[in-house]
Amino acid sequence: MIIEVTGSIVIDMSVRTWCTLPYPGHPKGCPNFGISDTCPPKVKTVSEIFDLEKQHWFAVVEFNLKNHADRMKMLHPAWSQKQCTCCLYWQNGVRKQLRKLCDDFIFNKSFLHYTLIPEAMGVNVFQTARRYGVTLTKDITDKLYKIALIGNKHGG
Repeated sequence: MIIEVTGSIVIDMSVRTWCTLPYPGHPKGCPNFGISDTCPPKVKTVSEIFDLEKQHWFAVVEFNLKNHADRMKMLHPAWSQKQCTCCLYWQNGVRKQLRKLCDDFIFNKSFLHYTLIPEAMGVNVFQTARRYGVTLTKDITDKLYKIALIGNKHGG
């Protein structure tokens, strides 16, 4: 699904620090923080990359984690719930769907580009998506959403 979000993106540079919050197996947060060029603090801010005076959109892919976990439990009855929901078994496929959605949308529009990690650039995806009826939660048990930002390049 593509949602036009022109003029309503919630920009808050403090969301860039979310990457440093601990989560299971990563007491110091995301291991890519400070290392990857697409992660803070290396990546530029949204207003440095995108021309926010022009149109921009969210590309949204929905994934039903509960259905996936149920299917994995059928295939692997001895697996724990944690194993059945492990992102190693679903995340790359969802990212691939999101990339395809973005690539299809910007096809033949060289002035557009996208990021799969808008939070890294200071976009509060939670608040912005909520404005359009897409409610994101940190504790995912049923369905989840992967969201990319598409927009005009600065100077494009």
